[in-house]
Amino acid sequence: MIKETDKFIADERKANRGCFHLKLRYQHSKKAKKQAGDIVTEIQEADNLIKKGVARRPPPHGIGFSSIRGYKVFKSREKTFNQIMEALRDDGIMMIGVWGMGGVGKTTLVLQVAKQAKEEKLFDTMVMASNMSETPNVTKIQGEIASILGLKLEEKDEPGRAVRLSQSLEKRKKILVILDDIWEAISFETIGIPYGSDKHPKSYCKVLLTSRVHEVLSKDMGTHRDFHV
Repeated sequence: MIKETDKFIADERKANRGCFHLKLRYQHSKKAKKQAGDIVTEIQEADNLIKKGVARRPPPHGIGFSSIRGYKVFKSREKTFNQIMEALRDDGIMMIGVWGMGGVGKTTLVLQVAKQAKEEKLFDTMVMASNMSETPNVTKIQGEIASILGLKLEEKDEPGRAVRLSQSLEKRKKILVILDDIWEAISFETIGIPYGSDKHPKSYCKVLLTSRVHEVLSKDMGTHRDFHV
């Protein structure tokens, strides 16, 4: 995974050298989505091993870019990275947005953030859906999140799956939900994300969103803080 990530970072440098690398940016964006699912799944699997006593939790690292194994924060993004981390630590900020054109590195950045949040133990559980599209497939998003949780959704209808997924998430104390590359407003309740539910206040669940369109985050979703990449 680390070797693949190093190549991934090198490709990103090439993609960001100019506006003539649109094809490379597109390819990079697709790779980012695939690695997003792989990395978050690895994090969850590691947690499961720790809970079962098969593995020990490594000692926490201090705040710093060197603690993000397999990823490097580019100089141009250190400020944005730090600002997003500050927002995650702020109990008054519950929904965060990251926006920018396709292929500029939004997915890479949120993975860096997720890794650092894991190192700092800011959340008990982190889940991510990276297969978003212009017309979101709710069933697929539910399945992706359920897979990370190790949950089998046997319900065939979306409302039933949403209830089951929400009940599973509500058992956790503090959650970070990442929805990558949304194109339009999306209902957390429809998916099964217990953001601001009656049983659990908003302080229970934070959401990190990425999109190509700022208005989708700030106006349609009502994010509390937005960051441009």
